[in-house]
Amino acid sequence: MTCFAARLPAPTDLRRHLRGFSLTELMVALAINAFVMAGALTLYQRHSQHYQFLQAAAALEERLTFAMRALIDSTQAAGFFHLTTGSPPPVPATAFCGGRDVTAWALATIPILEVNSAGSLPCSTVGRAMTGSDILVSRHLDSQPAVPEQQAHAWYVDTRSSESGLPSLRRQTLLADGRVQNQEIMPGITALRVRSVVDSDGDGLGDSLHNGPIAGALAVLLEVVVQSDRNDIGDRTARRLITVRNQP
Repeated sequence: MTCFAARLPAPTDLRRHLRGFSLTELMVALAINAFVMAGALTLYQRHSQHYQFLQAAAALEERLTFAMRALIDSTQAAGFFHLTTGSPPPVPATAFCGGRDVTAWALATIPILEVNSAGSLPCSTVGRAMTGSDILVSRHLDSQPAVPEQQAHAWYVDTRSSESGLPSLRRQTLLADGRVQNQEIMPGITALRVRSVVDSDGDGLGDSLHNGPIAGALAVLLEVVVQSDRNDIGDRTARRLITVRNQP
């Protein structure tokens, strides 16, 4: 039987095969790793900023949609009185706001819509109502069929809100106990503009816009502006044309 002796590598050969990175190679590897990490962090930061921008823009659109929906519902319901049967709807004997008697404003049924008329706001808002923004008053019955209640709302833009530095859409609204309560509807609303569509030539079709009283108007054009607290988003504007269905 023949035996073969294995030849072991010399120590110098073993050290040559197990040689690690040189200092230059290590520095190059670290530089490449740092470059890749910087690129990944930059990409993440940009995606994060873009996501935050989209989130803020979507929130702004949601605010605008909610505010406009509330105004549309109130405008469409204006003048809804004639479908009640049996006993008249319950109404408070008097209405008041801060000790001031506002019964005539709260319990009126005509006009069903008002814009910027004397006494549009039953409660004082001295120094708080936004300059240049309109005031819209809507009167109707509650749509709940069981016990409909008298509804009177004065919509306006206030310079203050629950969010610091932003105005808000608010309404002064009649409660069942006769109090007129000031309610914040949506912060961030900076303007409410209301114009009436009237028939100026008697053909039954609306053909002109007016900034004055709404009595006899065929439709109402609502414009709402919402402002973001971010400078890169700015503001958004929505306009809706609402048919006035219940004119007396």
